[in-house]
Amino acid sequence: MFQYRQVLVRLRAGDTAREIARSGLLGRDKITESALQISIPPTQRSVKASR
Repeated sequence: MFQYRQVLVRLRAGDTAREIARSGLLGRDKITESALQISIPPTQRSVKASR
């Protein structure tokens, strides 16, 4: 859980997915997935998940 929180903080601070991945927190795929989830409103998230 700590890793996801750190990734979100760093994304909001303007770090790129590549920079965060180099630090070893998460891979680039998981980072971009997390970034997409925080930018999509909750109602759209549930619709996307059901497809």
